[in-house]
Amino acid sequence: MIKLIADPDERMERFFQMLANRKRIRIIKAIGFEEKCVTKINDILGMSQPNLSSHLRMLLDAGILKVRKDRNMRCYSLRYPEWTLSFIREVERFLEGGEPSAAAPSPGGDPA
Repeated sequence: MIKLIADPDERMERFFQMLANRKRIRIIKAIGFEEKCVTKINDILGMSQPNLSSHLRMLLDAGILKVRKDRNMRCYSLRYPEWTLSFIREVERFLEGGEPSAAAPSPGGDPA
């Protein structure tokens, strides 16, 4: 898990490396605000099962996702859905040349 890295700059680097993959970004967006089982995520994205499982494991290990086992299925949700999806929207807005919104996410929960 990224939290175990002592150096804050290295933690930040690892976090952005985790997000620097379009498949993982698509997985985060596909999960959105609702828990989804692997089969539903696969239906949405059309990835191969091994590829999807590998990316889900990386996001889980990074602390971005959490998992719930339901019989023989695994269902995933975002650990902090509001913050994560807001962060992605703000980055998209920035990359399109826009200004940050007034409701830009604050990782510590406190206003910046």
